[in-house]
Amino acid sequence: MKGNRKFHVCWLMDQRPGHLTKVKGVLKALACHIDLDVERIQVAWKPRFLRTLVPRVPGFPVAVCLDRSPVGPLDLVVSAGGATEWPNAKIARSSGVPNIYLGSLRTCSESSFTVLPRIESGSERVLEMDLVPSEMESAMVAEAAAKELGCLKERYWAVLLGGDGSGCVWTREDLAKQARRIIEEARKAGVRLMVTDSRRTGLGNEDYLRELFESSGLLEVGAWHARRDMEHQPGIPALLGKAERVIVTEDSASMVNEAVAAGKPVATISPEISGPDALVAGMLDRLESKKRIVRLRGCHWNLAEIPENQWMLIEQDWHRLLGARLLARIKPSLLQP
Repeated sequence: MKGNRKFHVCWLMDQRPGHLTKVKGVLKALACHIDLDVERIQVAWKPRFLRTLVPRVPGFPVAVCLDRSPVGPLDLVVSAGGATEWPNAKIARSSGVPNIYLGSLRTCSESSFTVLPRIESGSERVLEMDLVPSEMESAMVAEAAAKELGCLKERYWAVLLGGDGSGCVWTREDLAKQARRIIEEARKAGVRLMVTDSRRTGLGNEDYLRELFESSGLLEVGAWHARRDMEHQPGIPALLGKAERVIVTEDSASMVNEAVAAGKPVATISPEISGPDALVAGMLDRLESKKRIVRLRGCHWNLAEIPENQWMLIEQDWHRLLGARLLARIKPSLLQP
């Protein structure tokens, strides 16, 4: 409840951006309903083999993997990623508070956690979600677009490119076919393109794609990963906020989910032969079944001809809705006076 005392949240953090993004989304959802006081504690297993050994040996103090101990009484423990699984369970148990864990269980039982937010159904501890949490939302990306790209006045599509990963293997031929298809469809739709890639794209592929898009005459913004240290470039929230539609490669589950969370019509593409692994494919199938995305299979798709009613955009207040569902699970402990 807003206006009451702040709730002390212990956030156990590893170094992986995708895991941090998930927890930021959960905290943003909770903050729609209660005032939070978030304490950030780094988790680091040194040497690394301790991560496998320690949870199996009774009596090890949790401090073995923390940069410091939590301060003061806690109300909630939250974390994402396997490195944080055991310390999350141990701190919550010793403090007698609820906990939220995002990730696969490798060393602890489901009963060690109050809520396990996941995109697939499961036991009573699992909270099934429509998408992976992040900070993205329609208002946030609109504000970023106004700030960073306010001078752009035409119609645009955003293109978020990844690289090899999650079962997808991109050949140069795959990249060329999809890039040319994107250009052809953009020309047909009368839009210009805003393109960004990732570290997984690779410098050689980035140079190749950059030349293809620049030579098309349709490239308005090229936010290339290898050049980001050399010049100012808009962030992904700004690109999403400015775009009418978003095209994302299926190798990046995080980019797909962030584009959906931004409230945009999202279309996904993949290599012609290889495709995402079972876990990511299942996530994409669920998003497609709920009309959050359109999967453009092969390289002969016609995005420009797909009507807007093919998508059911996520609710603008999806953080508030997720926060209410989380609180319904942890309320008996968290909202004590």
